[in-house]
Amino acid sequence: MVRTPDFYKGRPMSVRNLAFFMLLAFFACSQSWAVAVDRTTPTAVVQSVVDQVLSVLKDDSLEQTARREKIRKLIAPHFDFQAMSRSILAQNWKKASKQQRDRFVELFSNLLENTYITAMEAYTNQDIKIGAEKRKGKRALVKTIIEQDTGVATPINYRMRRNPDGWYAYDVVIEGVSLVSNYRSTFRTIVKRDGMDGLLDQLANKVEKE
Repeated sequence: MVRTPDFYKGRPMSVRNLAFFMLLAFFACSQSWAVAVDRTTPTAVVQSVVDQVLSVLKDDSLEQTARREKIRKLIAPHFDFQAMSRSILAQNWKKASKQQRDRFVELFSNLLENTYITAMEAYTNQDIKIGAEKRKGKRALVKTIIEQDTGVATPINYRMRRNPDGWYAYDVVIEGVSLVSNYRSTFRTIVKRDGMDGLLDQLANKVEKE
């Protein structure tokens, strides 16, 4: 069974859900929003997308079902899922056929959407602050922090890469732990045991159940 990475095991559910929310906040953005997003700097991309997704979550006129349906129809134009998939599969990406690669990108994107679409509902007006940006060539790191009423601060950093048309995220680091690294370890074990088709079957079953 494909599992969400275990790096939150033993931590409070609220922290885990808030972290999941931040991932969704960055992934989820409609086509109409994408036009308005400033891609000139990594920080501008993160700030624009987070602000606009928050406006949907704070819309009290939306019933739960309507909100979920609206979010489900959103796409992720600011995250380089192709690059992320290559990094997660590593050597297995080179060994996979084009059909298997395309299927993995599709299923992995759906897995993230389904996982976080429920978790994001834990958002209850916590402060989300955009911190420092570190840039080196075509890569950058944008730091963000979720501050809860209890005083607990959860750091979530976005690793960004500059493509010809602007900046895109290719990894998210939550409390020092890389999302890509965790999925790479989990999926490598599955491929070794069940093969690439076995991984795709398990991802498909997970997506269908969720």
